[in-house]
Amino acid sequence: MNRRVCKTLVAGTLVTVFVSLLSGCADNSQKSAGTTIVVPALWVGTQSDGTIASGIENAQVTVATLDAPGFGLDLADDQAKGAGPQWLAATASAATLATLLSGVDPTVVDIKYSVTGPIDGPSAGAILTVGTLAAINKQTLDPSVTMTGTISPDGSIGAVAGIAAKLKAAAEAGFTEVLIPVSCLTQLDIAGKDQSMVTFGSTLGLEVVGVSSINEAFIHFTDTPAVSNSGVPAKISSAVLRAGAANTRNLLARVQREMAADKQHTRKSIDTTVQSATKAQLAGDYALAYGLALVAYRDLISEKAQESTISRISPSSFALARSEITKRADRVSANAMREMNATASRTGFGLGQQASIPSVIAQLAQAQALVTIAKQDAVTATNSFELAQAAMRIARQSAQVDVFFPDELAIVQAMPDTPKVNRANAANFASGYTNFLIRAMDANREYARAVLGRIVNPKFSNQDELLGMLDVISQKIRAIPESTQTLDKEILQAGYAMTGYVLSGALATGLQLDGDPYSAGPALAAIHATSLLTDDFASWSALRKIDVGLSLWDTAWGNALSSYYGKTERKSEISAFVLDNSWLSMLTVELINAADNPALPKSG
Repeated sequence: MNRRVCKTLVAGTLVTVFVSLLSGCADNSQKSAGTTIVVPALWVGTQSDGTIASGIENAQVTVATLDAPGFGLDLADDQAKGAGPQWLAATASAATLATLLSGVDPTVVDIKYSVTGPIDGPSAGAILTVGTLAAINKQTLDPSVTMTGTISPDGSIGAVAGIAAKLKAAAEAGFTEVLIPVSCLTQLDIAGKDQSMVTFGSTLGLEVVGVSSINEAFIHFTDTPAVSNSGVPAKISSAVLRAGAANTRNLLARVQREMAADKQHTRKSIDTTVQSATKAQLAGDYALAYGLALVAYRDLISEKAQESTISRISPSSFALARSEITKRADRVSANAMREMNATASRTGFGLGQQASIPSVIAQLAQAQALVTIAKQDAVTATNSFELAQAAMRIARQSAQVDVFFPDELAIVQAMPDTPKVNRANAANFASGYTNFLIRAMDANREYARAVLGRIVNPKFSNQDELLGMLDVISQKIRAIPESTQTLDKEILQAGYAMTGYVLSGALATGLQLDGDPYSAGPALAAIHATSLLTDDFASWSALRKIDVGLSLWDTAWGNALSSYYGKTERKSEISAFVLDNSWLSMLTVELINAADNPALPKSG
């Protein structure tokens, strides 16, 4: 986080946008006095003479309970005192993640943040999440501990700048323990040599501890985990395993059939992937087999789309090829919309099934947004390479809609249809849950637009694509009124909100110092953190006999796939593909726990 020592001001119009986006509480709602936590957030900034300054911002978090539905997030005090867009985005992310982790019903939560003066930067995201969760749980923080680090949608803690300066500030303020991101344990000194922050901290009388997740950090502050495990292992049911095995067999057969029909080309790398998938299937490892079959099919249709496009293009046929590609994009988008509406309207689901549907729809929403961006790229393409790239992306999303989506739906249908869902109650809950995800998405999106006007991060190559996708998703969300609608409309909006929250969180994270969140290092760490949280939440569902089969299955094949490619040249590409799915799986089990139990146990 950066204290603006040089008195750089934030444009009032931008701050106003944030407050209008994030103020969600109805004026006539009454609320309890609430619980207030003081959060000692470390900051570093540059003075007018160019020297570095650092210190502690004692921000306040107050959490109250509303007597009328309507998730509230009050940043008016932060605005009045000059908080910048990165700080405001960090508070929105903290409020969202803490609410998700707590398992409480978001429609009855009101959260207020206060600061003492002008401040900006994203690096307080992690400690704000800790403080907010503690306030929701009515817990206190260890006054000897402070922390720095960004926050991601999965609860993983990201890298920040100015570690050494922040450690000095912590020591001067009397703290004895400082938590920093594990990726920041080694920093470059003035001479450009590696310097251990643990060793440096010890010279200041500090214990410096690297943490990778909010769960780890929360233990240091409260002696309790943010989310504990019930002790009842969550297992994939035999019915879901059978559905997963059937999906695997069918997908492998599809790949082999299409490759056999294409005798013009030799595809050695895809052959190798198919052989590995077949081997895993024969060994009974259906999670890995499915993941590998999925990769093989994505590769196959991408190569075929590229070859088909390039072979058809000549100077006289370029416009025709472009027209065909844009028409295919329209068909894919229309198919996605049709499937989303049909799926949202399904009835007769049990709680676990119904709560899993937004995640399935979210994958279609992401495909729809990607196709829209690819179509725009096709329209502006000036050569065969650019047009082929657009065709490949559209082909992959066509597979998402026509092949992978039915697989996901088959898993949901294999889950038990009990306990039954009261559709009116479910619509009310989904509305509140969706609205607070939308506000976090909007905050991250506005933050990104503000930051992109000032910096260029060469590590983060797809930031423009993510912004474009979020624009598409936001338009779809706004087409559905914020007030509670019928369950099918709420489920549809929830799907858009989930993918919007995930993508906007990735965008905000990627604009910070650790670079592209989809690169191998951050992505693999995030996948691991997400898997742990998913298991913990799923254990409480297992205790209450609620099936979360889709999340467990998707987590299983995602973990298997990222491990398989973890030391290969494709590790970044595969990790990126898996990460969004992992975040959606985690959001689903969090939603199920909140829907089934508004006060998730924190011990066990």
